[in-house]
Amino acid sequence: MSGDTSNGTTFRSTISLAGASPRFLSNGRYVIKGAPRRGGLASVFKAYDTQSESHVAVKIFRADPTDEVVEESFRRETQALRDLRHPNIVNIFDCGVDDETGEHFIAMEWVENELSSVLDRKRYDEWGNYFASIGRPVLEALAFAHTRATAHRDIKPSNILIHLDGTVRVCDFGISKIRDFLEPGITLAQYASMPFAPPELDDGSFTYSRDVFGFAALSVFSLCTTPCSTHAALVAAADTISVPEPVRVLLKRCLALENPAERPSDAASLLIEFGRLEPRRVEEKPGTVLISLTKKVNSVLEFDIGLRSDAECVRFIESELANASCGRQPAIAGTEGRPAASGKGALRLIGEKYRYIAAISDNEQKLVLTAAVGMTAFQSEKYREETLQCPFRLVAAGAAAHLSEHNIATLIEKLDEFDAEQKVVLLQQRKHRMYRTWLDLLSAKTELERMRERRIYYSGVELLSAFVLQFDLSSTLADQGLEEADVKIVLPESGDFFGQIVSVAQDTLVVRISDRNKVAPDELPEHGHLVVDTAKADAALDKQKTALDAVRYGRAVNASLGDYIVEPETVPACVPVDVDFIQSEIDDDKKDAIRLALAEPALMVIQGPPGTGKTTLISEMVLQTLRRQPSARILLTSQTHVALDNSLERISKLSEDSVRAVRIGHDDDDRIS
Repeated sequence: MSGDTSNGTTFRSTISLAGASPRFLSNGRYVIKGAPRRGGLASVFKAYDTQSESHVAVKIFRADPTDEVVEESFRRETQALRDLRHPNIVNIFDCGVDDETGEHFIAMEWVENELSSVLDRKRYDEWGNYFASIGRPVLEALAFAHTRATAHRDIKPSNILIHLDGTVRVCDFGISKIRDFLEPGITLAQYASMPFAPPELDDGSFTYSRDVFGFAALSVFSLCTTPCSTHAALVAAADTISVPEPVRVLLKRCLALENPAERPSDAASLLIEFGRLEPRRVEEKPGTVLISLTKKVNSVLEFDIGLRSDAECVRFIESELANASCGRQPAIAGTEGRPAASGKGALRLIGEKYRYIAAISDNEQKLVLTAAVGMTAFQSEKYREETLQCPFRLVAAGAAAHLSEHNIATLIEKLDEFDAEQKVVLLQQRKHRMYRTWLDLLSAKTELERMRERRIYYSGVELLSAFVLQFDLSSTLADQGLEEADVKIVLPESGDFFGQIVSVAQDTLVVRISDRNKVAPDELPEHGHLVVDTAKADAALDKQKTALDAVRYGRAVNASLGDYIVEPETVPACVPVDVDFIQSEIDDDKKDAIRLALAEPALMVIQGPPGTGKTTLISEMVLQTLRRQPSARILLTSQTHVALDNSLERISKLSEDSVRAVRIGHDDDDRIS
């Protein structure tokens, strides 16, 4: 974290100059003196760490009452942030709860300056200086975090810290997520920092592109000389800052207000796009490979570019291939390029404007260019992503033939290694495509729940029984499908009223009263409106998205689970074990499945339609597991209450009530037996 330090002032003199007594945190490890710097979520103090004998920043959250779930959530999230190690991310040293005050805290490295204080003195006047010193380090930190399923959610100048040597550190990664369970009453809208936070709600659909917006907003803010406190002012300022036009276009796309999908999906994608805007540098290469041109290639260049001689064509080709990439050319009958006489196949060379087919000469000392095909900029980038950066200079003359032959052989070996690595890359791409589709499905469900948030107006209410109300609707309710939907009536003064729809008619609505109400039925207004309450569904979808990210990025209990789902054939095989079955009516297929399951494979899926005895199978596996491990704890989950009730009833009966079971559910849910 940041703050101004006086040159030559030691810790002891700082303590003596302050008026208040020092405060001790975490059993005396951290000594705090002086006023905090207030933030939107917590107070930040400069402290002295008596263990490391150095200054640290301590972020202290409010001491609100918590439970075991909150404590575990805080522990897991802070551990994930401590594991986020990158040269441009602030290091977290410690976290926990102070025994005396009950306050949650995070201790991290102390950084001297904030970008906000730098900008208060002077804004950056051109893109190159800003991007090299601030922009690229911030973007690389975000890209690193995004690939590890961590979003920042609050990019702004005060969260960009700068060491005295100029090293940039991004702080407060994921702090807003910790806020969600420490201070659940605070919404993201209340917490957002304008104009750096995008306008859309953070429902999980565009979590990483929110950081893309924040980065672009930070960049425009750092380069503009006019005040930018609103989104409109920010977009207008993007047209006035001193940046190359392609950079301006990209920044404005990152600042898309109406449609977040127009932005790059994450910081890694944005970093690649900025890389494409930089002029290509010609790197010095350790060796050379001889090339020669066929008449066909010369003819193409003469026709396309108007080159008049073979010498001009050679000079163009050498310049064109100065930063070439190369790969295997698929050998397809009837296409340009054919396998070389050497038997090593044709190669594909990607230049700036053309892609070339190259055959290895009979003596294996040259690459013979047999075809040249023009490319668009998009095609060029696509081909480069799929090919290897050529490690040698490609020249028509001036290289020893025997050295060229050796370098061609080395190039073939490197291509073999590259092809093997590409198989791994393709697998990762396949994995990400599957999980992205999965996430898109959850996002679609989130959108569907949002569409269900509707108002149902009523003109009268009647108490049918102690637990049931009937509402007379103000207008005919044409849309059905609301049975079992949760509803609420918002009452600002006395608290909200909650219920669940039992039945729907055209002009009446019957609602079962929730046990969690603090409002009596007779306190409800005679007319008003009910709102379909999607809070439970939203919470369930958020949990699914969190679980999906944990599986996808190896943060589940089984770190390999994500890979097993994509490639089930990689699950290590197990040898079935001998089993003395408890239930005699189990058929052979189920016995085989139980023998294999009790061998404890890393992942096992058993599929069967309704009525095939899954309850029998589940109860047998639970009892067999407890027979082997009496202290084991087993979690059973299901999408339906009936399935769980049936399984627990069977387990209880077979164990003669010796199994201690805890049924997790809402008290007011009468679907639980």
